[in-house]
Amino acid sequence: MTVTSDRLAATPNSRKVVLLEMTAGMWIYFWQLAAGKTYTWEFATGSEVDTQYGIIESPGLPGGMFEPGWAGIPAVSFEPSENQYRIVDLKENGISITEQISVDDVEANPGSWYWSQVYGKLYVHPTGSTSPYTKTLQAIVAFFFATEGRVYNGIYYEPRISSLPTLSIRVEKIFGDPGQIGAGSLTLLNGDGYFDALSGLQWDAGRAILKLGVDGVNYTESGTLDGAWTDTSEDGALTDTSEDGAVTEIGANLAPEFGRCLYEDFDTIGTWAIKEWEKNDTEFTLKLEEVKGALKKKIPLSFYSRDDYPDMEENKVGDPIPIGYGYIYDIRPTCIHLGNRRFKVTGHAIKDFIGARVRAEAEGDNAGAWYEKNFEYTYESLGEFTLAAADWDGNAEVAVDFMGRMASDGSLMTNASDVIKDLITVHLSEPGSLIDDASFLESYVRLMLGTDTDLFPVHSRALSVYIDDEIEAAEVISRINAAVGSYLFNGHDGKYRFKVFEPEPSDSVETFTESDIFHFEETTDATEIISKVRAEYQYRAQQNYSQVYFYERVQSQYLRGAAASILRELEKLPLSIRGDAAYVAQRTARMEGVKQTYYSGEFSAKAWSLLPGDFIRVVYARHGINAVLEVVEVKKSLDEKIRVTLVLGDLHGLVDGILFLTEDSPVFPDSLGGGSASAWDSDWTEDQKSWARQNIGYITDDNGFADPADPYSFMAGIVV
Repeated sequence: MTVTSDRLAATPNSRKVVLLEMTAGMWIYFWQLAAGKTYTWEFATGSEVDTQYGIIESPGLPGGMFEPGWAGIPAVSFEPSENQYRIVDLKENGISITEQISVDDVEANPGSWYWSQVYGKLYVHPTGSTSPYTKTLQAIVAFFFATEGRVYNGIYYEPRISSLPTLSIRVEKIFGDPGQIGAGSLTLLNGDGYFDALSGLQWDAGRAILKLGVDGVNYTESGTLDGAWTDTSEDGALTDTSEDGAVTEIGANLAPEFGRCLYEDFDTIGTWAIKEWEKNDTEFTLKLEEVKGALKKKIPLSFYSRDDYPDMEENKVGDPIPIGYGYIYDIRPTCIHLGNRRFKVTGHAIKDFIGARVRAEAEGDNAGAWYEKNFEYTYESLGEFTLAAADWDGNAEVAVDFMGRMASDGSLMTNASDVIKDLITVHLSEPGSLIDDASFLESYVRLMLGTDTDLFPVHSRALSVYIDDEIEAAEVISRINAAVGSYLFNGHDGKYRFKVFEPEPSDSVETFTESDIFHFEETTDATEIISKVRAEYQYRAQQNYSQVYFYERVQSQYLRGAAASILRELEKLPLSIRGDAAYVAQRTARMEGVKQTYYSGEFSAKAWSLLPGDFIRVVYARHGINAVLEVVEVKKSLDEKIRVTLVLGDLHGLVDGILFLTEDSPVFPDSLGGGSASAWDSDWTEDQKSWARQNIGYITDDNGFADPADPYSFMAGIVV
């Protein structure tokens, strides 16, 4: 946990400070050739901009206040009266070009820029060494505000924040759509007309990042004081007891002034795009939305064109060039050169081609039959192959099986963690800095089963995904989440997090008791209970059929009093292996074959650092709850007293029944008296039984009891 989270948990009423680091776009269309330069153009940010946008009445200089990628501009001294822009990026036709450290470096490097804050000028050398008037050049300008004035790393955060949005983030209760971050409004003070001069900026081209810090009572910034300050009086005053012999008492009312949070102690609590904005004589209000707008884009982004493939089949011009992961069967390739009988299956390199078939066109008994053919040549690096003239007449239908995109180690990319990361960073062009590497790695490991004889990894729920029609990336990810049992969401820092559902034992998670919970509600949903699953996998497009796996859990039907099976159809699962389809069918029947219970409540600041997909242990005697629960939704208010609202799930009906692998001879913790926990004992206390269910799991008999004499042992071990 960070310093801020620790302080909030210990002192929820402590003084909190919120920083806002915000960017906006500035379209620059007035340039002149820099003196003595051939390719470098300049824009005076302190003169011509006065009539174009007005002067930004703001002190402060850049100092690397943003996430990695924004740093690198050195801080220099400033006077509060200075009027300065702080330019942190320059985009040419929507693409960031390279920042340099001098005008000479800009002259030497096409596609680069440099901003001199000292001289108030922006310099650019456009790509291709062309005129800037042939490009759309947009500077990204940084602003720094706060709930109270602070200086960090040479930057003054002006106290303009008037109101803050509620922070919320949630995932779907049943695996599917990407999670959502709550939108809201952020209001800044405009009584002095600060924002009136900024009407020409493109606020929707920037980001709004909120950071929360908590001042520490006994904490001092380096260089502020000459000694250690401690509370040696009854009134809470701080006293200097340093080695220089001076003893000075500071009034208790001034003590917080000497406990300011360091910049590195701030937590990023929200990252948003700016959707719209409103301005009046007193306020400037930003309407915020979550940043994962890239997931709304349709993929693939590349299309077949006659310019690229002059001899391609006519009816495929303008179609998307497909994307493929895993083992893919029976797809129709696109003929990109009729004369050479050359076909294409993807717009990227693939691991290998498996087989090809051609459909007979002759009338009679063999009409419509498919015949195996050998590849004439294969070009895996291009996702292309050719057929011999004797095997294809230029008209017959063709079907092909192949192995899709490769992972970095040369193996077939089938792990959902790799596939989703690839979709985001390669096909949606999101920067790698927006990937939360820790969560993706953890999920990758959870899905990895081991290695094969070639030492390549083998994965559970190995994906088979072929994208040959335009579709929103979010919809593809939803299908993957539903099959794998996973979540994708953006954290408050704007980074993508990917988590595969895998409950954790109670000993490894935070415990919340009634003293930490101020309000608690329980809701039970029994409207979508199912008893039978029909799972389709290994879909074959050319022949339009799938392999099918059925699974039935009859007790779910009987307990609902239904006269017949309650069927759930899982169509065209992105899977190619029967065992994976069986896993998904059985998991779906088990999780959705029982009523779903959810809990919502207001929790202490101890819950501040929780995110969806995390697990906590709740001990709430009044409701008879002693269980590990999953965090589904988190809402945080930034009022004077921090409290966190949580929505919790009962592990999809698996609460207290998960089978955990443990050491050979597990024992109870000292708080529960120690002693062996290897075999279920009906004489254990209720607390011991709860701990055993949450941390060990036991082999049960055919009726589901770990100990037939103890009803509390029912389903004490379930393999998830």
